[in-house]
Amino acid sequence: MVFTANISRYWELCEIVLTDALSITTVHINRVLTQLRIAEAITINCGSLNIVNPQVLVQIAGFDENYLHHRLQNAG
Repeated sequence: MVFTANISRYWELCEIVLTDALSITTVHINRVLTQLRIAEAITINCGSLNIVNPQVLVQIAGFDENYLHHRLQNAG
C-alpha cells in the first residue's frame, strides 16, 4: 500500500465514542493514542484526530495488503 507523505485524514472523535466503537476501556484507548502520537503517526488537536503518517500505521498494524488475495488464491 503506497501513501504519499501529504495524505492526512481528520476525524472529530471523543474518547467515549472510540471506547464504545472499539469495545475497549478509556485507559486502553489513551495508551494506544499516546503510542500513536509518540510514533508520530497521528496528531490530536481540539478533538480532531489527524493521521499524519499512514505508512507508520501500516507498519504498527503489520498490515499486509496481499492477505486477501492470497486467501482467495488458496481457496480456489
